[in-house]
Amino acid sequence: MSGAILLENALKAKKAEYAAGIDDAEAFEIFSAETLLKEFGLTYDDIEQGVVDGQNDGGIDSCYVFINRHLLFEDTELKQFKKPVDIQIHVIQSKSGKGFDEKTVDELGTSLTALLNLKVNEAELAQFLNQEVIDKFMHCRKAMVGLAGEFPKISLHIHYCSLSEATNAKAEARAKHVCDSLGKLLSGSPNIQFTFYGADQLYEEAQKQALTVMKLPLEKAPLSSQNGMIALVALPTFAKFISSDGHLIDNLFEYNVRDYQGDVAVNKEISETLKTKDDAVDFWHLNNGVTMVANDVHYGNDELTIENPLIVNGLQTSNEIFLNVPQDDEKDTRNLLLKVLKIPDGADRDRVVKATNFQTKVPEASLHASEPIHRKIEDFLEVSQIYYDRRKKSWRNKGKPASSIIGIEKLAQAVMTVLLERPVDARARPTSLIKDDAVYAKLFSDDHKLDVYKVCAEFHFAIDDYIRRHRKVYHPIFRNNLRYYLMMIASWQIAKVKPISVEALVHLNVSLCTDDLLGKCMLWVMNEFKDAGAADNTAKDARFTQRLKDNWTGPLP
Repeated sequence: MSGAILLENALKAKKAEYAAGIDDAEAFEIFSAETLLKEFGLTYDDIEQGVVDGQNDGGIDSCYVFINRHLLFEDTELKQFKKPVDIQIHVIQSKSGKGFDEKTVDELGTSLTALLNLKVNEAELAQFLNQEVIDKFMHCRKAMVGLAGEFPKISLHIHYCSLSEATNAKAEARAKHVCDSLGKLLSGSPNIQFTFYGADQLYEEAQKQALTVMKLPLEKAPLSSQNGMIALVALPTFAKFISSDGHLIDNLFEYNVRDYQGDVAVNKEISETLKTKDDAVDFWHLNNGVTMVANDVHYGNDELTIENPLIVNGLQTSNEIFLNVPQDDEKDTRNLLLKVLKIPDGADRDRVVKATNFQTKVPEASLHASEPIHRKIEDFLEVSQIYYDRRKKSWRNKGKPASSIIGIEKLAQAVMTVLLERPVDARARPTSLIKDDAVYAKLFSDDHKLDVYKVCAEFHFAIDDYIRRHRKVYHPIFRNNLRYYLMMIASWQIAKVKPISVEALVHLNVSLCTDDLLGKCMLWVMNEFKDAGAADNTAKDARFTQRLKDNWTGPLP
């Protein structure tokens, strides 16, 4: 059976998991990004927000920028990244047609040459590229300039996907020319790759599922109990265990509450210890080690078999081992202390995550996913077949459709908009709302009835579905800026009053968000937005929210 047939069948199955109302071409775009970027552990929302295709897309269907393997957002704080800094740009062209062509390759080359040239300003780009593409690369440029002092390593990966089973020698030759040209444009010694994925190659990539069962060789038997094991692991062995194709396996660290802190004092000390190979004191005598939770763990044939391993404490140590210990160094006999706790996902696992991370100072905001309020919300919403992804990708991994999953940040934005009537904050600070403890306390409180979260989640799905289905109707300036303003106005329209009391909010019938109602609300918000200036800065200004509150005098006719 050919790769094209296998791929088309895989696409049909995947499309059912994606958001309702998307066509085959859109499904192929999402599938391509999900397949090629699986190592980064992106959520469905992350993937969808990277889609920029449409008129004047310059051959770019989706774009994702990663800094030290963290997805770049509009409000990402660049100061958190310290040397060494790695900036990866992934551009994807997903053609659901049956071939590769030179014209598309040349178009990508032309677009990227302009987008990555700091001397070409935004107005010049707007003459031939749509705003969504421009915005993605303006954020990328900001990161490249803002982190210039860290002398980042830059890589550009261009992925051209097609349902074709045949290659095109001319297109491949043009791609090499594009890489050479871009290599001269970017500073330093950039790594530029242009890869063609036909049906066979894309299907092969899709088959490479995220690892759920991993083997860890040991030189000595572990100390075991009914609920886990304690073992000494050779440093090179552990370095190999946590990496794949030269990168850390991000999914291993999803439950760790900290990101890698880079060149801070404690990491410098770990690094120096690792570099001192002739030290008479073994590494595990000087380091607290790594704690891992797993659904199951067994020992046999001189190795641990670990089902769904997740490192919950020891990310700094793991990163330093990855950076400083060669995986093939047979002379390095030093060991790491490893605890593997057999604890399936649940409240007990949350207790372990929180307890192991209170040994050193951690911002309280980092531990929100483990707090009782979020488990209560998760359990409450599940009854209504709304899946609260308080743990990244947990429900997606259980096979639930993306159109019924909402994460902490998205729910926070909806609550900020509908309950607190502050859509400007939802628009301007999409990833940082819950980092502010004072704001967080207003969003997630035991004082709120759980129905509040159900209604806000329903508003998220309703507005998200409407914007997606009308993506080609509304200009990007409106789609990108008015989502949460539309949500607020729609809630007023249904309630027929503003502000909405909490008692009224919990009984709001979100099913009344019909296309007719949302169309009226969107038109009204768009007109107000145009009158206020119709710019990104307008949507990020609290005065625009106040303008809407002042000018909305009752239900729209």
